[in-house]
Amino acid sequence: MPFRLLLFCLLLPGLSWGQTRVDDLLEAGFQARGRKAIRLFTRAIAQDSTSARAYWRRGDEYYRLKKYPLALVDLNKSLQEDSAFSYGQVISDRGQTHEMMGNYAAAIKDFTRAIAYAAAEDPNLLQGLEQYYYHRGRTKLKDRDTTFALIDLDSALRHYPKHYEARTLRARVYCQQGKYQAALAEYAYLFEKAYPGLDFRLEAESAADFYYRGRAKQQVGDSTWRRDAAIAKRFCYYPGKSIYQKGGTGY
Repeated sequence: MPFRLLLFCLLLPGLSWGQTRVDDLLEAGFQARGRKAIRLFTRAIAQDSTSARAYWRRGDEYYRLKKYPLALVDLNKSLQEDSAFSYGQVISDRGQTHEMMGNYAAAIKDFTRAIAYAAAEDPNLLQGLEQYYYHRGRTKLKDRDTTFALIDLDSALRHYPKHYEARTLRARVYCQQGKYQAALAEYAYLFEKAYPGLDFRLEAESAADFYYRGRAKQQVGDSTWRRDAAIAKRFCYYPGKSIYQKGGTGY
């Protein structure tokens, strides 16, 4: 293509080489993981230092790497640059970051803001209200507020009955309260109604679920509790052990 024609195309209204470059970097970073993703997002920010999306994506990747202070800086910057950009998701991600840093009051405040936004602006948003209620309920449990944590988990499941994490977390709480039949009913719902034929994955993230289901089975006289207990033991699970997963830790 002749240089003048190329220059003309680049200057056409609505076309921006710089913005295209930023979008390409963001997409490449989204497809990558870890340090490579962070390098790509950092390059995108160098191209456009006002990109709320770039700061959000990099903050999310810092979160995955458990670099929570850096994640918090980027999420704050994203909200500062454009608070209207995916507000519910960004403020919820900031809440999760606060949660992982032990800043429970700040986390609960952010989840409450996300809930209010989703309820007012887009109540049908996928992984909106139900997810934010779940995050707030989980944080309240960590802050030893079991009563209101259960209210939030109830709300999450009312909005989306198949919410896997909310249902398993409520089952664990029931076990801790000695409500073993109620806990088993939660597990039965998951694998008989919500996801028939499935079971917990044989991985560390499911260790707490195997432990509490085994505990509930043992208390009601179900001999299959030994299998669940053995799997939890394989992953060295004990009550209260922190289990990393995107979106927080096990409880």
